[in-house]
Amino acid sequence: MREAINDVLDWGHSVGILSLGTIEKQADKVVEEAEEAKKAIEKGDIYYIEQELGDVLVSTILQIRMCGLSFERCIENALNKNKNRPEGKMLNGEYVREKK
Repeated sequence: MREAINDVLDWGHSVGILSLGTIEKQADKVVEEAEEAKKAIEKGDIYYIEQELGDVLVSTILQIRMCGLSFERCIENALNKNKNRPEGKMLNGEYVREKK
């Protein structure tokens, strides 16, 4: 995993995203890629889904670096946040948190 992250960061440097891009524009890119992933899922084409989810990961890894954060720490914080949330339940195919 670390090698893949480094490959993404190397690519981001080589094309100028990490030196010339802005945090705000990269956040827009993450949202754009997530929307494309949703469309791929709706189509049900596994290759297209894999490609688009990969784009979500690449754009997110670059966003994390632009914010001066680490991928591992972001994952750890998200897992801890979710573990400490109130109990929830599955409803219509989605995990829904119970209101406090």
